[in-house]
Amino acid sequence: PLERAFVSLQSYPEYQWFTNQLGEVTLRVEPTSHHVTIVANGFITQTFALPMVDGRDEVIVSYQLKPNPLLVQSSR
Repeated sequence: PLERAFVSLQSYPEYQWFTNQLGEVTLRVEPTSHHVTIVANGFITQTFALPMVDGRDEVIVSYQLKPNPLLVQSSR
């Protein structure tokens, strides 16, 4: 399922961590002045351009978490 996260630009250059309901870390947001890098489950990286809007200190990022095939194989 497609997830959405609010990304605050005021926290740059600090990392933002998002967790699921089980308390597991699923998303890391690494904002810069020009783009936001999404690191999901430690192995998926997506970069989104930031719309430059005056007075806007956060953006909405859409991301999709995909299963790690290595973890699926090791659990069998």
